[in-house]
Amino acid sequence: MLIAPVEGGVFMLSGRRYLLDLSPEQEEMCEEFGAICRSVWNTALEQRREYRRRGAWMNYVPQCA
Repeated sequence: MLIAPVEGGVFMLSGRRYLLDLSPEQEEMCEEFGAICRSVWNTALEQRREYRRRGAWMNYVPQCA
């Protein structure tokens, strides 16, 4: 995502999309990476939700530790 200046000193978010031409092996590997990242994200989210249920707070730094 890019931040581009527009008239009046205001900034506008602008994004780009790319179409990848992957081999079947590359596509399979990307799917696997995506599944791993999703699993890590969901685990971290559940940890934070559990802390909040207990009335505690946890952000990025202590969670990574």
